[in-house]
Amino acid sequence: MKKPINYIGLLFLIFVISFLSYKLLAPQQLRTEGKLDRVLTTESSLIKDDIALPPTLDSYVSEAILAHNADYYQEGAFQTESHVTLKTIENENTTMVYLMAYYAVYDFPEGKPELVSGSHIPVSLTFSKDDSGVYALTEYWEASDGSYYTSSIKEKFPSDVYEQAINTQLYAEQQRAACIKKAKEYIRQQQGI
Repeated sequence: MKKPINYIGLLFLIFVISFLSYKLLAPQQLRTEGKLDRVLTTESSLIKDDIALPPTLDSYVSEAILAHNADYYQEGAFQTESHVTLKTIENENTTMVYLMAYYAVYDFPEGKPELVSGSHIPVSLTFSKDDSGVYALTEYWEASDGSYYTSSIKEKFPSDVYEQAINTQLYAEQQRAACIKKAKEYIRQQQGI
């Protein structure tokens, strides 16, 4: 008699394989305006039979957020991001992604993640896409500060996602939690746990 499939165990195994693939993946390159901007690991790429699969649009978004913010915030031991895509518009060779970006930098006093600096802001990214499917970032836009905040979002974002973009609290807690989880995974890996 066949044993029934343990779906929870199977899901856990898939999660572990995905996590290990992410941690062991060779860095992918992000091109900004046709130049290599930064080399960062990508969260959405997978390894299958020792061959890295091409990164997804989501991984390019993650890399763009990390690369853009790396030089603007206080340094720490670990930088990470979480984003919620509100809308994606694809034309012939251009893709625009409207999202809420949460960027966080952590240090680990006594082995626990401590937020050093970061941001949470509406962002619009524009990518060109070549014939081989490689995305190149052509514009990184953030909402303006102060009294121009709301009007800048209204000008840039599509009307059907404008309200979501101005209400940063809609996604703040889930994005903060996602970044803390990544920071805890990072420190566990560094400690060999």
